[in-house]
Amino acid sequence: MIVIAIIGILAVIAVPQYLTYTTKTKVAEAYYMALGIKPAINMYYQANEELPPSGKVALLGCGNSAATTTCGGEYFTKMWGFRTAGCGGATGACVQIFVSTGGKDVGQMPGVADATGKKIGFYVVEDKRPRWYCTTDIEQKYQPETCNYP
Repeated sequence: MIVIAIIGILAVIAVPQYLTYTTKTKVAEAYYMALGIKPAINMYYQANEELPPSGKVALLGCGNSAATTTCGGEYFTKMWGFRTAGCGGATGACVQIFVSTGGKDVGQMPGVADATGKKIGFYVVEDKRPRWYCTTDIEQKYQPETCNYP
C-alpha cells in the first residue's frame, strides 16, 4: 500500500512537469526557425543600414504572410515576418515574426490558426545591429530559456 501511495505522489508531481517539458521542446522549434532568418536580416542590414521592408522580408526565405510563406516545421506549419514600427516599446522599425500550427495543439499549448498566427518575437535595431527579442504571446513557461525580452 505504501509503495502504491509513493508511486501516486510521484505521478502527481512528475506528469505535469513532463507534459510542460515536452511542450517546451516542441515550441522551441518555432524559435529556432525564426533564428534561421537572422543571417539574412543581418546581411540586409549591413548592406542597407536598415531592416528589410515587408516586401524584402518575403525574399529572405519565409514570406510576409501565412498565405505566402514557404517556411514550416513539424509542429509549426507556417512562419512569416513583416516590417512594422514600434515593437516591444522600441520606437523605430522592427521585423515581427509570426507562426501558426494549422489550428492543431502543440502539446499543452492550444493550436494557432493560420489566419492570425502568434507573434513569437521580433528583430529591432540596437547599437547599429539587428537584435532578436521574444514576445510573451506564447506563455513564457514554454519558451526557450535563452529568450530576451525588451
